[in-house]
Amino acid sequence: MVDLHCHVLPGVDDGPDRLEISLKMLEVAASQGVTAVCATPHVDSWADVRTETLLQDRIRQLREAVATKGIPVEVHLGSEIYFGLGIENLRSYSFATLGGTDKYWLVEFSTEIFPAIVENFVLRSMSWGRIPVLAHTERYSFLHHRPQYLKSIIKAGALIQVDAGCFTGMYGKRLLKRSHHLVASGLCHIIASDAHDVDKKPYRMKEAFQVVSELLGSSEAELLFTRNPQAILEGREVVFPKGKPQNQKKESSEAIDSDFFEDDEVDGIYD
Repeated sequence: MVDLHCHVLPGVDDGPDRLEISLKMLEVAASQGVTAVCATPHVDSWADVRTETLLQDRIRQLREAVATKGIPVEVHLGSEIYFGLGIENLRSYSFATLGGTDKYWLVEFSTEIFPAIVENFVLRSMSWGRIPVLAHTERYSFLHHRPQYLKSIIKAGALIQVDAGCFTGMYGKRLLKRSHHLVASGLCHIIASDAHDVDKKPYRMKEAFQVVSELLGSSEAELLFTRNPQAILEGREVVFPKGKPQNQKKESSEAIDSDFFEDDEVDGIYD
């Protein structure tokens, strides 16, 4: 598996504060079948050359430590960019795109973002030559009010990423339902860990892969966990998933109740 969204760089955000924890995270990742990760520390639209220098230094340290310990995981650099005024100014920095290919960037929004704002940003981003990957899309309540919202955003050019922990119930029943709905409807392109540590927000990739395999089949699970993430790291085109067969989709949609559209209360676990 290839993990495109994880907070594994030490001492740069709300991920690990020490290199030792970063290495433990990668050991766990390897034990679950992850062979490559893209470290995606939180940055905002005010990031600058100092951010570039810091992140390049930390990724170098982490790669050296991974090689010394013999952990069988490739480590790439990207970032999770919080949407805000001036985000276009980050385009010149290598940390802004996943794997530094200048093609895909991972963008996070407020959980109460309006669909029209997201769609407008996606259109502008595509005009800049950057394909936006929407981080943990299951969290954005307003995007789930109507099926056409997400479909319009995808049609505009966005790719949808869902957190692996959702499929194990780690973030509560509501996000579990949303994650199942997204993959069943063929509206999820990438599943990633969003791991921050080894305790509160740990790796759940192996368990999530098993759940998605049971839901969609092993080939579709491989697409979401391995083939599409690898294509993004290499700057290639992704393959759009098929989702569930139509009769199974209907059963899935009938199981959604009213709380599907509300915010989940998980005591800040997905901050």
